[in-house]
Amino acid sequence: MLSLPVLLRFLTSVAHPLFLFYVILTLANLLGGVLLWRSQRTGILLSVLLQLFQIPYYGSAGFPYNPIGLSFVLKAGWMTRDGVGAYELGINLVPVGLFVLLLVLLSRGDTNKQA
Repeated sequence: MLSLPVLLRFLTSVAHPLFLFYVILTLANLLGGVLLWRSQRTGILLSVLLQLFQIPYYGSAGFPYNPIGLSFVLKAGWMTRDGVGAYELGINLVPVGLFVLLLVLLSRGDTNKQA
């Protein structure tokens, strides 16, 4: 029988740690979405936590970091002195709005009390 510790040991032996981070983040998003859909307080808490991962924006020639496809980014950019690379830092406003909305829902307390 395949157990969770055996599966985790297998994945850590064959997969890159960054890949495992994305797998865990994706599974947490799915779980948070289902719990949020069922109006459970745990789903709101998990969704609030996951929105924090999606707020920052970082961009460079070799590494654009934007964890979601839907974005409305307020950003600032600059070039290096030698003109070789450009960098951008910003805030993704879509998850900021969702973060605030989830906090309002959490403060209202009209969800199922299963936290």
